[in-house]
Amino acid sequence: DKAMPSRAELLMAWGYAAFFPHRRGYGESEGVSLPDAIPAPLGTSAHDEQLTRRMTEECRDVLAALAYVRSRPEIDSE
Repeated sequence: DKAMPSRAELLMAWGYAAFFPHRRGYGESEGVSLPDAIPAPLGTSAHDEQLTRRMTEECRDVLAALAYVRSRPEIDSE
């Protein structure tokens, strides 16, 4: 499995929280797939703009998920 659940289990056994973000449109996550989000031909300015927009959205998703994890009372971020 690409998410490597055994790695998460090992970290949790050692008392660490495991955070493996699975972004929108990848695998079984809801959302538009990467190829569908960037239909413009490679090498065009439209492609670059679409790619930049998508990567920005994905980064925001991961940062929001990380903020949620850090907000959990059972997580000691120190």
